[in-house]
Amino acid sequence: MTTKEKILQFLEIQGVSKKDFYLKNGFSNGFLDSGKSVGSDKLQTLCENYPEINYRWLLFDIGPMIIDKTIKFKNEFDYHNFVEDGLLPDKESE
Repeated sequence: MTTKEKILQFLEIQGVSKKDFYLKNGFSNGFLDSGKSVGSDKLQTLCENYPEINYRWLLFDIGPMIIDKTIKFKNEFDYHNFVEDGLLPDKESE
């Protein structure tokens, strides 16, 4: 699955229309339908505007599509394991 196909899958699950996606991110209409690859600047914008998307899933097929920020951790060590695995963003980067 290409990165653009994954973005489309994410949008469908989240109930976000392409039009709303383009407007929120400042992307041109048809961006997801064109044959061009996704640039790093667009990926950065996407991850900033949709922090629940797991960038490791998007780029490398690692982990789940959606980051679950409601997970309760037994201790700080467990939290850091999730951060290291790419399943959660670091608290300092939020």
